[in-house]
Amino acid sequence: RSNKYKKWKEQVLKRDNYKCQKCGTKQNLVVHHIKAFAIDKALRFDIDNGITLCKDCHKEVHQSER
Repeated sequence: RSNKYKKWKEQVLKRDNYKCQKCGTKQNLVVHHIKAFAIDKALRFDIDNGITLCKDCHKEVHQSER
């Protein structure tokens, strides 16, 4: 991953206090693009297009998108 992506990820984690925004856990965190990375290039590195989720909540988000 690029340095730009790493910086974006860290900014989102910091903004969200390193906590899943769905369930509140602080373990197994990932940063999810609200509008897909591949689809909306203009929002790829916009921190408002990111949300901190744990792996379980992240999986639920993707399952509900189907």
